[in-house]
Amino acid sequence: MLQGQVAFEAFQGVPRQRNTSLSADICDPQRRVLIFPQLLQHLAGGAMFSCRACVPRDKDADTVKVSVADIEAREVIERWDAGEGRFVELREGDRLLVGAPTREVADQLVEAWRERRDRKQKSSSALDEEERESEKAKAEEEQRLREEKEAEEERERQAELERQKEEEARVRRDAKVQERKQRVDDFLKTHQFTDVETPKRVQEKVLGVPLMSKSVYAIHVAAELGDAAMVEMLIKEGADPKQKTSTGKTAADLAKKKGKSGSHDGVLTALNQRTATIGGA
Repeated sequence: MLQGQVAFEAFQGVPRQRNTSLSADICDPQRRVLIFPQLLQHLAGGAMFSCRACVPRDKDADTVKVSVADIEAREVIERWDAGEGRFVELREGDRLLVGAPTREVADQLVEAWRERRDRKQKSSSALDEEERESEKAKAEEEQRLREEKEAEEERERQAELERQKEEEARVRRDAKVQERKQRVDDFLKTHQFTDVETPKRVQEKVLGVPLMSKSVYAIHVAAELGDAAMVEMLIKEGADPKQKTSTGKTAADLAKKKGKSGSHDGVLTALNQRTATIGGA
């Protein structure tokens, strides 16, 4: 417990003890306490100290009286224990309490404390900067991973859409093929053909009089009927567009013979499409 008041003489910005009134243990020559009431900004600049807590300055003695009770009542913000009874305390209101055997040691302690504090602040700033850089790197990595995930999800979504489109197209093709096969089967049955590649015998007539029989194929019948759609379907089911009857006539020959006013033009076009894929959709 500090008691009474302590007076200091201002000397080149560093106070010098003039008289003390402290408790016995503090007044021990090896542990004499010096109180520096200057503000930290004055400490850093080396200016003369001032203290609002002090009573009016004695101009004749060039001393400043400091209320020890006021200093003691201030909360300790920071303490540095230098060992052997030496210490520096930063108290509320930017007040310093320095424990040292001499003024010179007190000066050294304050300077060492200030340098130590500066190093800690710089270290803290460096750590803060390192932490900011770490957080920035972490955020960038998270952003990169997020973008990669979104890109992968988009690729998967597009792939799924493409798969669905292909599946829908396949279903349509299959349905179209099935419809074509069914129509060809119906045509073959109607005209008494076994399949598209097997001919049948028919009797040629002139004015209703049977003359001779000949072999014809389903594609010849479709061509004579002018059924261009059936001609195309028969070709896709394996019929040969150049197949000839037993009398040497092709489907195109029969279509030309039967055609009137362009009635069989569609058949001729279908027969001329030599690039048609046999058995394709």
